[in-house]
Amino acid sequence: MESVFVKTLENWELLLVDDGSTDSSIRIARQYAAQDPEKVRYLEHRQHQNLGMSDSRNLGIRYAKGEYLAFLDSDDVWLPYKLKRQVAIMASQPEAGMIDGASQYWYSWTGQVKDSPRDHVVSLGIEPDTLVGPPTLLTLALESRSPTSCPSDILLRRELVEHVGSFEESFRGAYQLYEDQAFLAKVYLKAPVFVASEC
Repeated sequence: MESVFVKTLENWELLLVDDGSTDSSIRIARQYAAQDPEKVRYLEHRQHQNLGMSDSRNLGIRYAKGEYLAFLDSDDVWLPYKLKRQVAIMASQPEAGMIDGASQYWYSWTGQVKDSPRDHVVSLGIEPDTLVGPPTLLTLALESRSPTSCPSDILLRRELVEHVGSFEESFRGAYQLYEDQAFLAKVYLKAPVFVASEC
């Protein structure tokens, strides 16, 4: 959450979606929401159920007010300029329904010397800073020539999400894996995606 507050864009909202947590994250999330209720809201499923990633993302989508949607999983971090840069790209690329970029796997957050060499940026597998039309990214992903987008890296136009439909809620329990890829397949088939070179 701290990586959202350290930002260079002023107009944003943060929806903290609790998927049936049983640890101190509930208290922490509610404290953040209480401190800045205009910007931060706490959401949970009915009866504090654990429904999985797709249902949780969809809950956030339903309550979001903005023109753009972005996701930040609990084990990921945004760089301070992420939102500002991606919103600027959206303004300069009106045909783009989504922005994707390079994702860094960051192991050195531990502060241990042995973890620093493990840090790396995943290859995009495609010419960067390019608007890619459908269905190219899906084809490249299926051929393992380009990775699917990391959910915490993307920024989407709300109208595109409404057009393709939300995350597939049938991805529950043991089937929670790849819910992001099922959603992105729909996006890759319907809209051009701008693939940015930077993290």
